[in-house]
Amino acid sequence: MTSLVTQIIKKVFLKDFSEHFTIEGVYTPEDAPLLFAIQKKTGNAYFIPLHKKDNKTFAFSKKVRAYFLDIEGTQERLEKCSDFRFIFERGFHIVTYVRPAVGRGTEIVIAKSKDLKTWKISSIENDVKEAGCFLPLHEHENEKLLIFGGESIGLATSSNLRHWKIKDAKIAEKRTNFFDDKKMNVLAVEANKQGLLVIYETAKIVDATHEKEIRVGALILAKANPTHILWRCENPYWEFSFPWSKYPGIKFVGSSFGEHDVKMYYATNKGAILTFSFAYPFSKEHRHVPAVAKGLTLEKHHANPIISPNSLNQWETVATFNTTALHDRDTVHFLYRAVGSDDISLLGYASSKDGFFIDEKLTEPAYIHKKSYPADSSTANALTSTEKSAAAYGSGGGGNGGCEDPRLTLIDGRVYLLYTAFDGWSSIRINLSSISLEDFREKRWNWRKAVPISPPGQIHKNWVIFPEKINGKYAVLHGISPKVLIDYFDSLDDFDGNNYIESQPPRGGRKDFWDNKMRGVGPTPIKTSKGWLVFYHAMDSYDPNKYKIGAMILDLNDPTKILARSRAPILEPDKSYENDGLKSGVVYTCGAIVKDGKLFVYYGGSDTVVCVATTLLEPFVETLLNDKTTANPFATLKVS
Repeated sequence: MTSLVTQIIKKVFLKDFSEHFTIEGVYTPEDAPLLFAIQKKTGNAYFIPLHKKDNKTFAFSKKVRAYFLDIEGTQERLEKCSDFRFIFERGFHIVTYVRPAVGRGTEIVIAKSKDLKTWKISSIENDVKEAGCFLPLHEHENEKLLIFGGESIGLATSSNLRHWKIKDAKIAEKRTNFFDDKKMNVLAVEANKQGLLVIYETAKIVDATHEKEIRVGALILAKANPTHILWRCENPYWEFSFPWSKYPGIKFVGSSFGEHDVKMYYATNKGAILTFSFAYPFSKEHRHVPAVAKGLTLEKHHANPIISPNSLNQWETVATFNTTALHDRDTVHFLYRAVGSDDISLLGYASSKDGFFIDEKLTEPAYIHKKSYPADSSTANALTSTEKSAAAYGSGGGGNGGCEDPRLTLIDGRVYLLYTAFDGWSSIRINLSSISLEDFREKRWNWRKAVPISPPGQIHKNWVIFPEKINGKYAVLHGISPKVLIDYFDSLDDFDGNNYIESQPPRGGRKDFWDNKMRGVGPTPIKTSKGWLVFYHAMDSYDPNKYKIGAMILDLNDPTKILARSRAPILEPDKSYENDGLKSGVVYTCGAIVKDGKLFVYYGGSDTVVCVATTLLEPFVETLLNDKTTANPFATLKVS
C-alpha cells in the first residue's frame, strides 16, 4: 500500500434501504453526493441526494426517479446491469454501464441526461464487453475516448458516441510478479496537466480466509498518443482485504476528482459505503513510493490472528497483542501484552512448537508490573486529580497502567526482559527485569525486581538488548533516529534504579520516503552472517494514521553503522484484523525468531491481536542488502 491514502470511513445506511435497493453508484456532480440505487423488485433507478448527519453517517433526502430510455423510447430495466460510471461534461450527465447482451454475453452502454431524470441511451453498437469509463473534456483526433478493462486495458474511439471502434493496440497488460497480475477493472479516468489518468483495480477471492482482496493502481497516458504509457505505479495506491462476513458483496461504486486528490467509493450489499482518497500522481502532494523488493515480502499466516482476547480470563478480555518471542530448544515462547476490563496491561504467556499454532496458553499472567519508584514531580504536579489517581496505580494499553510492549533476550543462560512501564503520563520509562532460563522453561515466574533504566521525566519506548555481547560487553540499542544509539555495559546487574541510560526520543526520518516519521526499534536484533537484522516502526506524514514496519542491517562489530535499509515498508496494515480493533491501521512488532531457516515476525494487529508473518531468512537478508536507496526514476518525466 502506498502512503497516499486517507483513512477509510464507513457510512452505514438504514437496514430497510438495503433490503429493497442495491447501491450501484455514487455520483458527485456538485459538493453533495448523489446515491444511485436500483429497486430490486422493479428494476427502477433513483438518485438520492445525501447530506451529512454527523462525521460518519449520511441521511437521505427525497429520492428522484431516473428513466433510462432506448432509441425507441422504451424504458430499460436496470436490475441486471452493473458497473455504473458517472461523469459530467458540458451540461450533460453521462454514464457508462454494463448490461446483458442477447446472445453475446455483455455489452457496455452509454447514456446521457440533462436533468438526471430522463436518460437517453446513445451507444449500443460496440464490441466492448467489460466495464469502462468515458473520458470527459478531451478528444483525440476529433474522437471521443472510452477506456475499458479486462485481461488488458483497452481503448475505443467514437465520433458520435454511438458507433465505437476498438483500437488494436492494447494500453496495458497485466504484469507478472506485480500487484496487477489479474484481470483489471477500470474505475475512473480524467484528463489533467500530466496526461490521461487511468485508475483501475484488481481483485481476487481468497478461499482460505473468505476475503476479497482489492488492489487499486494508476497509470498516465500521453494526451497526444493515448495508447502510450508515460507512467505506471509499481505499488498499489490502496489495498485491503475485506472479509465477506463483514463486507458482503463489496464493490466499486464511484469516484470524484478534487483539486488535489481522487476520492473512491465502495459499497456492500448491506448498505454500507467506504471511501478513501489519494493524491494525484506528480502533484505537490505526491511523491514516489518504490515497490517492495520481491524478496522482502513477508507472508501473513492464513490463520491470523494466532492469539486473541479471551473472555474467560478477566485480565485479557480486551486485547492481547505486541508479543515478544524467544526460540529455545524446540519451542517458541511468547510473552504478550494483555489488557482486561480493569484497563491494566499485564504480560501473558503462550508457546508454540511450529511457530504458528498455539500449543499452550496460561490462564494466569506471567508478569505484572509493580510500581517501585515515584512519579516525576515536575510533570505530576500538572496532572488533574483524576489523572493522578490513574497514574498512581500502574500503566497500560489501558490508561490505568502496567507493562507494555515487552522484549526478551537470552544471554548466557539468563532471560532479560525490557518493557515500557506506564505509570500515567507523568512516568513512561523503560524497565529491566530478568529470570533464569531454567525457571523460564518451567514457568516458575521468579522475576528479578524490575528497575528503571531510562531517566525520570523523559518518555522512552522501544529499547532492546542485543542477544550476545559485542566486543565483550552487553549492548542496549535505545535509538535509531536520527542516528543509531547504543550503550555498552560490563554487566546488566549494575542497574539499581539510580543509574540510567541517557537517550534521545526518535526524531525525523528519511525525507521523501515512507519512514519520514521514525518511531523506534522492534524486536531483539537477529544475528546473521551479513550483519544484525533489525526491524523498526515508522509512520508517514502522507499516511499519518498507520504504523508500518521496515528493516535494516547493522554492522556486526559496530552496530551504529547502517549497512542497508528497506526502501519500502516490509509489513503494512492491509488486513481486516489490522484495522478493525482498538486502533485502526497498526502493525507493531516486538518479537522475531529464526526457526529452520525461516524468519518469523510476530506483531500486534490493530492493538488487539497477535499475528505472524514469515519468509526465508537468507533471501530476505540478501535482498535487503541489495535494496539500495535510489532517486525517484520519474522525477524528470516529461508529460504532454
